[in-house]
Amino acid sequence: MTTVACNVCSMKIVSENDRIYCFGGCDQILHTRCSDLSDAAAKAVRENNALQYMCFACRKKQTSLNDFQKQFTQLAKKVDELFDCIDKINLTLPNLVRAEFEKNNAALLPSVLSALSDKSRGCSVPSVAVFESSAAAAVDKPSYANVVRDSDDLNSKGKKRKAADDLNTNRQKRKVSSEDSAMFTRDAAESANNTSEGGLLRSGKRRNNVQLPMNNPISTPLLQPLPFVSCQSPCSPQRKSSTIMKMEQTVLIKPNAAQPADATKSDICEKLDPIEFAVKELRMKESGEVVIRCENQHLASKLFKAATDRLSEKYTVSTPKPLKPRLKIVGFSKSMNEEKLVDCLKKQNQAASSLDIQVIRITCNDKRKSNQMTAILETDARGFDVLMNLERVILAWDRCRVTEATDVGRCFNCSEYGHKAAACAKPPCCPKCSGDHKIDQCQEDAKKCVNCHQFNTKRQPPPDELLDVTHSSWSSDCPIYQKQLKKARQRIDFSI
Repeated sequence: MTTVACNVCSMKIVSENDRIYCFGGCDQILHTRCSDLSDAAAKAVRENNALQYMCFACRKKQTSLNDFQKQFTQLAKKVDELFDCIDKINLTLPNLVRAEFEKNNAALLPSVLSALSDKSRGCSVPSVAVFESSAAAAVDKPSYANVVRDSDDLNSKGKKRKAADDLNTNRQKRKVSSEDSAMFTRDAAESANNTSEGGLLRSGKRRNNVQLPMNNPISTPLLQPLPFVSCQSPCSPQRKSSTIMKMEQTVLIKPNAAQPADATKSDICEKLDPIEFAVKELRMKESGEVVIRCENQHLASKLFKAATDRLSEKYTVSTPKPLKPRLKIVGFSKSMNEEKLVDCLKKQNQAASSLDIQVIRITCNDKRKSNQMTAILETDARGFDVLMNLERVILAWDRCRVTEATDVGRCFNCSEYGHKAAACAKPPCCPKCSGDHKIDQCQEDAKKCVNCHQFNTKRQPPPDELLDVTHSSWSSDCPIYQKQLKKARQRIDFSI
């Protein structure tokens, strides 16, 4: 019997009874322990040919294909409904537009022409939209092409030609008088009624019956649609997270001397009335501190004031503060102190000139050949939004990259979250292969995330919700890391 290597841990499989074959299409061979099957389940798969095992990748691929097929079917149905709706609109819309055009044209044009011809009464011309394109063009943009001659009334040739000559000759020298303007407008409107018969141009050629495009976007919404304006802005204010709102409703009461939390709670019960402050939650910590959350922020402020007045002798009363956003500026070469860095940032970048910026620390990366300096900045939500939109800033002679610096603490000993290596009592665990050794002693090529593996083992979710473990625990694509990062962001006030 030939020995083969396991596709998960890359170690040799010696016994035939320790082999699990994947029938999902990848043709992988795994250890029984690497297949997440119990011994009884593995024995049943080996003895019964009707049972077939599929690895995590094949199960996930099959689930994705099923979801894709279902979504594609729904999308195809919606597309068919959309095309049916478009066909109905294409059948009814031209008739509606034509009827509306004829209605408005018949109602507005006679009133405009009558108002223009009523010069002797001194009536002002109403401000309405004229749907006759040639008349509108003649009024707005007078030119030789728009000054037409009336073929029916030959006696009025001289008057119209004289009006056009006077207008075009004296246009740059003087303003056109109101009388000439009224005469020109009336002649243009009268000639518009004769376009169906074809008027004569100044050169003597017959005018073609070509309808000019309308310049009014309101009267022709289909030909000139209004531009789409997005309502989303990169600097739009964000709402406070639920965690920040809970922090604003919370009061912390911590004893000055070491004592159990029960003693702290008994003192609070003697001095404070929970009904008065609408207490919703009370938690006790091992350090003796008591956390109280009220119905709203106003009642929390009232509780803070009352607790300070009545319990300040033995306890320290405080409220949790939300964290400020932090940014990382990477890649400046010149070593500078905190004050000079802020000064360069504000003077060399106009968008950051009025921001409130505080430098947390400046570090140097010796592994880089150039631009070794990195700075961690703390600012408010507005400053965070401005600098993140810049993406790069100028510091001295360097153009530096700006990224988010939200801290997610991971133990360097056991690779889990929530504590540091100095306080860790667990055995060491490799962050690359999840073996019982440190990273500098790792000789494995295959990657396995200990956090995702523990999630699958302890929670035992359905097969389609199992987490992929083929990555290291420090990977930014790790689902557990993304969850911890989201949790850390909940404590940061990004609201503007």
